[in-house]
Amino acid sequence: DPSAFTPPALAIAQFRETSLNPDHVRLFLDSCAGDDRSFRDQVRQASKAKADLKVFRVRPLLSIQASTQTEYLPLDVGLLIEKAGRSLLWTAINGVDSNRERELLIQHWGEAFEEYVRALLGECLGPRARYLPHPKFYDGTTFDGCILEGRCLIAIETKGNTIASRIRYGDDPVALREWLEKRLVSGEADKGRKGLAQLHHGIQRFAAGNEIVDESVCLRITRGEADQVIPLLIHYDQAISTPGIPKFMAERFEQMDKIDGLNVSWPVLMPISQLEHLDQHLLHHELTPVLQAHLSQLKAHSRSIFRTSALPVGKNTTGTLGPARKRLERHFEQMSNRVFPLFGPPPNPLK
Repeated sequence: DPSAFTPPALAIAQFRETSLNPDHVRLFLDSCAGDDRSFRDQVRQASKAKADLKVFRVRPLLSIQASTQTEYLPLDVGLLIEKAGRSLLWTAINGVDSNRERELLIQHWGEAFEEYVRALLGECLGPRARYLPHPKFYDGTTFDGCILEGRCLIAIETKGNTIASRIRYGDDPVALREWLEKRLVSGEADKGRKGLAQLHHGIQRFAAGNEIVDESVCLRITRGEADQVIPLLIHYDQAISTPGIPKFMAERFEQMDKIDGLNVSWPVLMPISQLEHLDQHLLHHELTPVLQAHLSQLKAHSRSIFRTSALPVGKNTTGTLGPARKRLERHFEQMSNRVFPLFGPPPNPLK
């Protein structure tokens, strides 16, 4: 009976058999916890949006003063796990004092996400793909990456942005559209092109005959080698693929100037988690049919989003371990061995 299940509370004493410093454990748990009084005060001051769980996302543990020790009760296991993943960035950002430091952290995060996508594609793309991780025109950068499969060029833009909580939970379509326009569609006048506008500009230049070169891998792609282009925006925030947003982005891309000489498709919005699911599949198959299958669904159903398991070519991909998830498995094993040296090899967290 799930309603009768009570998550076990955490206590400092439970970490005595690990290699962790008890003072560090206490500091970490305190940073993730709040008592009933502090939660009450924060909820009163928080956003009025009904779906805004930021208070509990920042502190997913309830601290309870027991007779001999402080215990920490998980309020939501999912939020607690998230605290060890995507929340790390925002914990760091909220912990700095100056706007300059915040900007640097966000910049470094974007660069790290871009490099992760490059590493992932470099590992999982099979021999049929010509992958350029650092493509450039003769006078500067083109895309964040590009792939040539047959006569189809996949032009890649990566986005590590996350939608701000006030917009994510605010139920304000005007604010959401403004955020999408500034961050993913056109950018701001004083900060250059962003997202779709950047992809569109690069594709225009390629269509005009500009050669794409990547000196890091000694590869090039010439205009005569491609007839079709698929713009691919790989993003970190799952909320960017909320039903309706991919179709909105496709419509905005269509409203940009027509590109002559190439068959340019709608853009594909792919969450990074879905690319990770494809890593084993792409060792033996091309990415182009996967993207085309999604675009067919999007044209038939305006609320479609990219989900590997919903695509005919991807139904058998989610249970296998490709390079990305094998690397994650090794990371879990190394981390567990450091934290729990007395307990031997840990169980596989991916099985």
